Amino acid sequence: MAKTSRDSFKFMLRLPDELREKLKVAADASGRSVTAEILARLEDTFVVESYAESLEIYGVKSDLERASKISTSVQSRLSSIEEKLDQLVERLGK
Repeated sequence: MAKTSRDSFKFMLRLPDELREKLKVAADASGRSVTAEILARLEDTFVVESYAESLEIYGVKSDLERASKISTSVQSRLSSIEEKLDQLVERLGK
């Protein structure tokens, strides 16, 4: 059964001109009306939230955080090694 206007929640929203233009461009690119574009983007936020909750449930989030810390540590060590190599190359060049 198709929803009639009585089945829909009407919501007045003021948008800055710049945001309204971005929505219009995105809607044109996706072949949707501006309203449909706003609704699709709003729905997507719930999908992202649900995905984030799933990550937390399965402990993936903490694994990703640990991996990020390890990556940062490795990057720091690599930078230190690069500096020492540069110093060594400079000494050998003299």
